[in-house]
Amino acid sequence: MTQHYTPDLKARSNAQALLRFPGSHWCPPQEFRFQSGQSQYIERCCIHFREEWNESIFNSFGKNPIIKLEGNPFFAELAILRLLEGDGFEGVWVSAYGGGKFHRSMEGFVKEMSKNEEKNLNETERVLPPFLRRIYAKIVESKGNCKGCWDVLARKGDTYLFVEAKQNSRSFKDQVRHSQAAWLEAALDSGISESSFVVAEWICDKKNALAKDHSHN
Repeated sequence: MTQHYTPDLKARSNAQALLRFPGSHWCPPQEFRFQSGQSQYIERCCIHFREEWNESIFNSFGKNPIIKLEGNPFFAELAILRLLEGDGFEGVWVSAYGGGKFHRSMEGFVKEMSKNEEKNLNETERVLPPFLRRIYAKIVESKGNCKGCWDVLARKGDTYLFVEAKQNSRSFKDQVRHSQAAWLEAALDSGISESSFVVAEWICDKKNALAKDHSHN
């Protein structure tokens, strides 16, 4: 029961940059249930992005919603990464769409590229940075595969942060998948602290509140 849950202040401190916009706040934690029968509560925040990008882009990547942030278009996962970068983190969006790829920016989505530009992007931007390879490989080794990897992997100094982005609007409510719980379990079994994980529910709407009336913590 969440009433017995003690907030993970370290996780909240690590991810405080996600609460940049008015209306964003910490929510009751997300419970992850493992096949072993055990479970783990993870800190969950609600991000209220203020504006959608209304212009078309070259590759909508499965018609994902596009956020307008700092005057530029971002998929929600990259918008979350951008918020963390503003707090000194470096990282990637790990996209399962299209077979699993690493992205650091919207380059390649906003306009069509030549084959040489695409090749250069794949070799420089769409790779897992060296500073994240060891911890990523550690979890993959524990789990046996990379399925369920959380959306955003980032690091600032000795602090690692894994963020799972979940859209939570009146029209669509994204749910935690079994593979994501299995990824978390493998990470914890590898010795990575639960304070390195945060679930980020998000909505992009100037007026409406989140789909559910979450209490502020």
